[in-house]
Amino acid sequence: MKFTKPSWVMHKDLSSKSDASPKRLSIFSVHVHPDGSRIATGGLDAKVRIWSTKPILNAASEASNKPPKSLCTLTMHTGPVLCVRWAHSGRWLASGSDDEIVMIWDLDPMAKGKVWGSDEVNVEGWKPLKRLPGHESDVTDIAWSPGDRYLASVGLDSQILIWCGYTLERLRKIDQHQGFVKGVCWDPVGEFLATQSDDRSVKIWRTTDWQLEAEVVKPFEDSPGSTFFRRLSWSPDGAHITASNATNNKGFVFIAAVIARNSWTSEISLVGHENTVEVAAYNPHIFLRNPSAPVVTSNICSVVALGADDRSVSVWQTKSARPLIVAKEVFERQIMDLSWSWDGLTLYAVSSDGTLAAFSFDPEELEGIAPHSAQQQYLQKFGFVPPPLPEGYSHTVVQGRSDQRITPPPSPTPSHAPQNVNGFDGSVDVNGVDGGEKINKLVAKRKTAKRVQPTFIGSLGGAGPSSAAAVPSAAVTSASFAEPIPTTMSLPPHSHGHSHSTSPLIGPGMAASPPEISPFSPPLVRRPSETDVSMHMDVPIDAIDSAGMDGSGKGKRKSSALDLPDERPTKARTLGGDRVRENKPVVVKEIRAREVSTAVGAAASLGRLTVFEVPPLLTYLNVRVGDMGDDVLEGKNAEDSSVTEVVYLAGKQTQWLDFLPSPVITLAATGCFCAVGMLDGNLNVYSPTGRSMKIDADAYTGLGNKLSVRQQIVAYRFDIDWNALLLER
Repeated sequence: MKFTKPSWVMHKDLSSKSDASPKRLSIFSVHVHPDGSRIATGGLDAKVRIWSTKPILNAASEASNKPPKSLCTLTMHTGPVLCVRWAHSGRWLASGSDDEIVMIWDLDPMAKGKVWGSDEVNVEGWKPLKRLPGHESDVTDIAWSPGDRYLASVGLDSQILIWCGYTLERLRKIDQHQGFVKGVCWDPVGEFLATQSDDRSVKIWRTTDWQLEAEVVKPFEDSPGSTFFRRLSWSPDGAHITASNATNNKGFVFIAAVIARNSWTSEISLVGHENTVEVAAYNPHIFLRNPSAPVVTSNICSVVALGADDRSVSVWQTKSARPLIVAKEVFERQIMDLSWSWDGLTLYAVSSDGTLAAFSFDPEELEGIAPHSAQQQYLQKFGFVPPPLPEGYSHTVVQGRSDQRITPPPSPTPSHAPQNVNGFDGSVDVNGVDGGEKINKLVAKRKTAKRVQPTFIGSLGGAGPSSAAAVPSAAVTSASFAEPIPTTMSLPPHSHGHSHSTSPLIGPGMAASPPEISPFSPPLVRRPSETDVSMHMDVPIDAIDSAGMDGSGKGKRKSSALDLPDERPTKARTLGGDRVRENKPVVVKEIRAREVSTAVGAAASLGRLTVFEVPPLLTYLNVRVGDMGDDVLEGKNAEDSSVTEVVYLAGKQTQWLDFLPSPVITLAATGCFCAVGMLDGNLNVYSPTGRSMKIDADAYTGLGNKLSVRQQIVAYRFDIDWNALLLER
């Protein structure tokens, strides 16, 4: 086993005064892309960051910075990002945050380049596909179901929300937990969903009607309630759930509880950690006790990793009473999340100390590893029939089908209709499936370029972390083994048939896999070795571009839904880009009247020459964009302060939109930039394509804490003329 801890994987504190050694911020979540080429992390800086895995696992790649270490930084969230999860298809990335929002991201080849307002460079672009509001507090965990049929999210509002994995519409709200819900996982069969909460219980839900199947409380009666998460995991054979934050001996022994399927009892405990277990994560492969024997229940075991508050990581094989390895004190603070690569050979761990570690195994070290095809064949014995897919939707392209739609669905709009039994608008049939799922018959665009790959922009070299000098990783080639690992079994030969090699992107969000390949089972990826010198600047995604190759591997495009004729110009997809402008007249209401504050005098006494009153807070504001014809910048404030959005409109089409944490009080726009002044004293500046940069109130007032936020707004509100002057400069 090889242990690596790359120092360049970090979420920075941008307010840190030292650029040479910026302060590390906590990393709350990590997840590996199904093809193993990249990982996503979420942190305290409210950002999602995507990293290439090759520099982590390959010293030569790390030293040469090929491919670039940092691939993309996503900045749509307004609070710490607590969870990131790739869809099984590899097409989408879901993130959950303290801002109560689940965000779905999709690849956008046109969005790469320097991040406006910072020194970072996006080697590849990921755009917000859809914003999923619904939670009333922090979103702590999210999980995709097998085949990406559903997406489940849980949070500190004690609620479980179920979303359609295709239309991204809300299907169900479950609120039977009596405490913060801090963990969620799916049965690999697709029959059940499990959640874990601070009410000291694990609840299992049926996916056929979303009703409670069972509740497990015994191992958690004395569990502490102070942990960040209670992340649990379901074994790949569907036989067990391993739940974190359990105890024995009246709370004096910290364990992970193993819950058996069907009986829903916990007779097995994983004992050894010296503090609370925070997260459990199963290896996605099943393992065979006897590799030469058939794949039957008695011959199957699993590998599970645990991360705890004692700063250690342990890896267990369920056929043994002792762990395979225990890596002690690999971090300075508690472990927040764990994630296995799809090939089952690399385990990634992140900590609240702001660092990431990778445990890389040789195939011989994990005895009895079986291919994913064996798992899929074994799961068929359960006889579970998943619900039908929404008509016209698929995460893969079936040759000869021209009616498939993969275009992003529109963002949800507020509705005042009464709620039905699913907790949201829309009808529910007898199986609990939302009859209100909207199938958006949108035509996919044809890309003009036949080959589009995310490549590094050389002119921006040295501007961001992706071009930074290589920082040597603290790598050791051995670890303290609690028990010797057998070395009699190697990975099946077919698992080495793929690598991070070139294959063309045929379009954002399109998984054009051959019909015989299941979206739940992407091909295994060969891990980069120390001697692998075939390093490229681009990092292709198998789930999106591999099917564009013909048998000769020359990158010939196959016929797909993207080949439909379309006269519309190609443009980058942004949040709200498919929303059509409403033609109904806008009724402007005054939420709060214009105020005259004593801050005017206070500001004047500090020597400022220009002082403005706070404008009235209206439900709707707009301003025409200078030199851009009929283009309009609009601000919309909800009367109940629930949603505030700014929208850029060109004619009848929405070009981009953004959701703001504070109501809009003033707007300004030119052909180069747009500016939005908010009630909390902050200013957002946007490029023509919707990239934003937030300017805090202190950055342009210079008053610090001498005045309240309201006083700062009174004293320093930009009016339209001043905004235009600022933007022109």
